Amino acid sequence: WETASETDNDHFEALRDGRVLAEVRGAGSSTVAHRYQYVDHDLTNGVTYNYILMSVDINGIREQLSQASAVPLAREVAITEYALHQNYPNPFNAATHIVFDLPENGHVQLRLYNLMGQQVAEPVNGPMLSGQHTIRVDAGSLASGEYLYRLAANGFTSTKKLLIIK
Repeated sequence: WETASETDNDHFEALRDGRVLAEVRGAGSSTVAHRYQYVDHDLTNGVTYNYILMSVDINGIREQLSQASAVPLAREVAITEYALHQNYPNPFNAATHIVFDLPENGHVQLRLYNLMGQQVAEPVNGPMLSGQHTIRVDAGSLASGEYLYRLAANGFTSTKKLLIIK
């Protein structure tokens, strides 16, 4: 979604069937356009999902901005190359999801590092089947700040940044 301007916006809430899926930090007060997105990956094909987008101001006042319904359809996509995707939501508070693609079975390591290069978490370390994988990472014990997450599998490595805000 895109805003033309924002006044005292603290954050947006993406709700599915009445439950908050994500909070996306707003721009506060701004007279320029901002573009936001949230991708819901936890879906079942053929099921109807109802979404509501809410705006929450700095005083906690909530306003419904839009609503929509969607029915995901099955798609068979062959994973042909390794990929590490940006985590979502990002920035986040307690938990985030990291998605990666594996074109072949193999041993996978997914590790989180602080900016001093120290490993602070290892959500995955073991064999995995080929395909697209979504890993929920609980970062509740980590301090606010920037971190790196690194995927290593069958000679492939990729690193991305994530941001924890508490």
